[in-house]
Amino acid sequence: MNNNLKEQRNRTFDILKGITIIFVIIGHANPPISLSSFIYSFHLPLFFIISGYFYNKEKYSNIFFLIKKKIKSCIIPALITTIMIFLLWLIFMCPSPFKDTPTIHILEVLLENSKTFLWGNGINCNGITAVGPAWFLYCLFCGLIILNLVLRIKILFIQICVILFLAHLKYIFPNIPVLPWSLDVSFWAVYYLFVGYCINHFDFLSILNMKLGLVLILLFLANPLYTFVSLNNRDIENILLSAIPAISFLCCFCYINKVAPKIFNNKIGDILVLFGKESIIILCFHLLWKDWLFPLSFIKYNWVILSVYMCFTSYITIIIISNLKFIYKLYHK
Repeated sequence: MNNNLKEQRNRTFDILKGITIIFVIIGHANPPISLSSFIYSFHLPLFFIISGYFYNKEKYSNIFFLIKKKIKSCIIPALITTIMIFLLWLIFMCPSPFKDTPTIHILEVLLENSKTFLWGNGINCNGITAVGPAWFLYCLFCGLIILNLVLRIKILFIQICVILFLAHLKYIFPNIPVLPWSLDVSFWAVYYLFVGYCINHFDFLSILNMKLGLVLILLFLANPLYTFVSLNNRDIENILLSAIPAISFLCCFCYINKVAPKIFNNKIGDILVLFGKESIIILCFHLLWKDWLFPLSFIKYNWVILSVYMCFTSYITIIIISNLKFIYKLYHK
């Protein structure tokens, strides 16, 4: 692939990630149930599919290199987020960390944050507080390791069988507990990662045409009728069908971008690219402004205003962290 095509592809997927992270924000703004069901039918599977699309089997032939790389790009950002949340708690939530608040209480909160980081789950469990949206990073880390192991199998049919078995583990063994680092969710996530890998490996996007595009658009618009996905809450109606809305959205977007390549060559496209490139920062911090830093109670009852507010504060967060060069680099390993 020449540099121009590669740059165009990267911009396309950055815009796609930007749109998807905005859907994540809207989903956390308590929209109407119909819109919420629509968003939750595809947004997180799409993130995993995009990650799988860019997975490089040859680059990660050494699994220890993969682990080292993904510790830097997944686990370190989760750790930095946990530390920053603790520091923000000291500044904004603690009455007076150096005067009115007992040291023992501060140490208890620090210990609780440490447990949260080590547990790495998006739901409260076993007396440990949820890590928040950063659970996605733990899940992605575990899912990519599993994908690496599966792709070492030489026969595609066996790869598919293993992926489907892992995807159905929680149905076969419904009593599987909530596992550290969202490992139990990773058995679902690896299915989406594998789908994304296959879309790229078999160059599926190159065969898109108008008829197929129309079919995919109809499938996407109908997606709330046949699937709902809440990975964090361990709630998926049908794991096999759950990939269809995300695949449809991915293909429809790429097809539209193919037939109208200049549609996002504007300021809106540039903002979406920025949101796509900084999607991890947005994912980790977009709820903080709403809940802690500047909680405007009057906007919490209007999901549209709240969504705009969180998008704006996410942009502010990007500016702040990008000026903290050392921290910013840790989110882009």
